[in-house]
Amino acid sequence: MSGGGQLIFLLCAVVAIVTAVLTVSLRSPLRAAVSLLAHILSLAGLYLTLHAHQLAAIQLLVYAGAVVVLFIFVIMLIGPSAMPASKDQRGLTTRV
Repeated sequence: MSGGGQLIFLLCAVVAIVTAVLTVSLRSPLRAAVSLLAHILSLAGLYLTLHAHQLAAIQLLVYAGAVVVLFIFVIMLIGPSAMPASKDQRGLTTRV
């Protein structure tokens, strides 16, 4: 692998790690789904740098094209009103 290929691989790896952490730590389900989409795209980039072109295409078509779109559709169908109200430190309820 050339120096540019290694740089792209490292960039995709860092993006994959950061977006994986964001996916499980974000409180908003819509933002977590968008972070999951970014994670899937970075994994497809990793597959491309490893010369697994068919696996990258399947990753994009199946996961990014179907699963994440389904997640976002369900989140938007349920709506933000289904989220429970959280309490802050003073005992007041706030909407997230």
